[in-house]
Amino acid sequence: MKDYEVLEINKKSFFKTTIYFMIIPTLLLFIVGLGMVVVGLIIKEPFIVVMGIPYLIMPVILILIYGLVGMLVALVYNKLAKRFGGLELKIVEKTPPVEANYLP
Repeated sequence: MKDYEVLEINKKSFFKTTIYFMIIPTLLLFIVGLGMVVVGLIIKEPFIVVMGIPYLIMPVILILIYGLVGMLVALVYNKLAKRFGGLELKIVEKTPPVEANYLP
């Protein structure tokens, strides 16, 4: 068993990771918005179209906001980890199972 300590997180890497986690929720928001716009146009109801447009814009804004917040979290973590110590991990190297050699 090996002990490791994470003392610094790359801010760009954390931004990318946050975007990866936000892809599915923002994609669902976009699909709902697109569906509302299409249905509103088909049934000629402008209220539904207007209500669907923010769902098309929100995913872009959410990805940017969550990405920037993630970068801020990484920045704060880096400052605090240098002062108080970082996240400690215990890693165990797994050994592959031993296969028995059976003779027929």
